[in-house]
Amino acid sequence: AGTRLITYVRGKRVAEGYAPLALFPFVKAHIVTFSLGHLSPAIRSLAWATLLLVAVAGLALLYRGKTRAAASRPWPFLFPAGSSLAFCYLLIPLLAGYIVNRVYPFTPPYFERTLMLAAPAWWLLLGAGLVWLWRRSRPLMLGVSTLLLVAHMVALFGFYNVPRYQDEDYRPLLTYVRTHSAPEDVILASYQWQLGLYHAYLPPPHPHFYTVPGWGETWADDLTRMEDDLEMLVNGHPRLWFPAYQSLGRLWETSVETTLNRIAFPAQVDWNLPGTKLTLYGQGKSLTPIVDSSVAGAGDDLGNFDNRLALEQAQVGAGPAEAGRGVIPIRLSWRKLGSLGSQHRVALRLTDAGGRSWASRDIRPQGGDASFTALSPGQRLTDHHGLLVPAGTPPGDYQLRLSVVSQLDDRPLDLLDAGGQPQGVEALLTSIQVVPPATPLEAEVLPIRHPVTADFDGKVRLLGYSLGDGPFPAGEGLKFSLFWQALADGSQPYVVFAQLQDETGHAVALSETPPAYPTDGWPAGMLLRDPHQIPLPSALPEGDYRLAVGLLRPDGSRLLVGGDDQVVLTTVLTTQRARNFSPPAPRFPVDAQFGGRARLLGYDRHPDGELESGQTFELVLYWQTIETFDRSYSVFVHLIDAESQIVGNRDQVPGGGDFPTTSWVKGEYLTDVYQVPVNPDTPPGDYWIEVGFYDPVDGTRL
Repeated sequence: AGTRLITYVRGKRVAEGYAPLALFPFVKAHIVTFSLGHLSPAIRSLAWATLLLVAVAGLALLYRGKTRAAASRPWPFLFPAGSSLAFCYLLIPLLAGYIVNRVYPFTPPYFERTLMLAAPAWWLLLGAGLVWLWRRSRPLMLGVSTLLLVAHMVALFGFYNVPRYQDEDYRPLLTYVRTHSAPEDVILASYQWQLGLYHAYLPPPHPHFYTVPGWGETWADDLTRMEDDLEMLVNGHPRLWFPAYQSLGRLWETSVETTLNRIAFPAQVDWNLPGTKLTLYGQGKSLTPIVDSSVAGAGDDLGNFDNRLALEQAQVGAGPAEAGRGVIPIRLSWRKLGSLGSQHRVALRLTDAGGRSWASRDIRPQGGDASFTALSPGQRLTDHHGLLVPAGTPPGDYQLRLSVVSQLDDRPLDLLDAGGQPQGVEALLTSIQVVPPATPLEAEVLPIRHPVTADFDGKVRLLGYSLGDGPFPAGEGLKFSLFWQALADGSQPYVVFAQLQDETGHAVALSETPPAYPTDGWPAGMLLRDPHQIPLPSALPEGDYRLAVGLLRPDGSRLLVGGDDQVVLTTVLTTQRARNFSPPAPRFPVDAQFGGRARLLGYDRHPDGELESGQTFELVLYWQTIETFDRSYSVFVHLIDAESQIVGNRDQVPGGGDFPTTSWVKGEYLTDVYQVPVNPDTPPGDYWIEVGFYDPVDGTRL
């Protein structure tokens, strides 16, 4: 036991760096704990009541036992046998613990319990002191006892009502595992108490519980066995769950993560607890090489990211992915081309035909273990990723997209074609088929931010919604998601109506769109995450509005819900941005109209003289709105040579996203600033600046 204890304490000391305590704080901490227990922060001042207890314990020195044995002891007037034994019983363990504390400090929260064996002596002394008071003055004893009783009642109330390990509540973590896992999965039990929690909170059918050999010690001492065991687990189970406890130094846990990031496909990291890191790993069977690329003429590589990184090869799992459980394995082979300047992340998205994201992963390569900046030019890196398909994703075909994002400013690298020209920022890797889960999922699996229970004609249940924090600017889209559950097999194609209503119930903005998956194809029990967007008119007055939703039959009539024909979800606040109707005075006037909706009045450039290769210049564009926009366009700024080859560019939503085109009102003027970098390898010469609008969804230009 001593060997195991020393190993445990040594790991805790390395992780938490304890300092030895002086004698008085050490003894005081134990006496307070023996007297009143571990006090919560709210009642920590109650520790002063210990002074009364110390006084009562001191009266034990005056206590005389009534037995013959006590009377016959030598010098009974100095140290009666019972009191002397009790004081030794108390002080010797405390002094021994103090000496150990000086040479081998170990003072985590609640460390006093390690010397609980001395507490009965303290309680015997308190009892002797109270008996002495009872013999001398019963009113005084009753008064002291009342004070002690009140103090202990407060302490006990705090003990039973203030959560002690609220940051270590495993129930949310294991609820997540239960709702997302299948019996064929495996979950690692790193410690005895973890295994106990799995049995308590993961009822059958549950994943296979794999007890880590030696509770981690065996793996820490034999890394070869660890790798062999993990290979066996990854090959034998479609998914592996690893709740890695982080508070004991995580030495062998880090080795496990590094190995799994190399041999499996890390899909998700979920910090349900500050002290536990939950990671899901997928299996890499049936990987299919991608032989085509969305980048025409990209050469032998699948993607050239700004002449800094080349995606040489990509392999993706061939089979369909289940919504809520499916992990798409992705193996990427990178080659470094040039300096990146900062850390970069790999961003993966699963998108539908409209460009909406349904699943995403954004992390440094190899599960965060590797770094592109650590590579030398020409060096290669193999990178594993897993993309978990969220519950509620409708069945269908999706596109798997890849980009590389700077960790410094969150800007993606340009994707270049064979001629070195930018072709957007995302590479289309392949198409992925999503299918319903083989076994129905519980409603708890959905990421519902605001739960609601509303049944529509006994056919469809609204489980809740998710909506970002307001206020919401006029002219932009009010985006939210509804979460549905089919109560019966679908028979009719319903349409979802969503309205923003004023205090009189009048709709000031609305949308009517079918759900993300047609309702006549819903089987009973199906779960669906259903994103919607209400376009807010650019001239919508600032104020509070009700968000109401409902379902329309094919004939336009509404389904009833709770005696009404709609559900009011919440109240949202809309705002108006400051607008300018005074014409600007650009240094370089221009008169160019785009799509009959916007006029470019002119521009400024800083600096306005000669530029050097690699330099960034500022371009200020001055717009006037001719007519309102029906969609959000991005503006591109290109620096081009005589052959229209791009040597510098910057694309963005106007105002850096602060005033999208849908918020423009007729007649207003806007000042729009762009920082445009010139490619470092640009040869000397004359170049032109071109600007324009394009739809980021389909690429069409005005």
